[in-house]
Amino acid sequence: MHASIGKRIHTSMRSYVRNIVVEALESGAPAVHGIGEIGFATPEDLQFGLFPKPEDRQEFLGDIGGWVKSSTAQYAVEHVLKW
Repeated sequence: MHASIGKRIHTSMRSYVRNIVVEALESGAPAVHGIGEIGFATPEDLQFGLFPKPEDRQEFLGDIGGWVKSSTAQYAVEHVLKW
């Protein structure tokens, strides 16, 4: 359900990747079940296509509110060193 909401709301999203955490490599590491990545072709696509309408943000937050305990949004630029 969440993926279909994200694909509908994030209108200029180029890619959507789910990274499932299999195990923590350090004892005492926080419990993380997965890391989601969404990609946009340009900064403008991110700025205007992440939540094109004000109600989109509320719908998205309402969707994740029941199962996401914490999250951090970060802006990153990919540099592929080897493919």
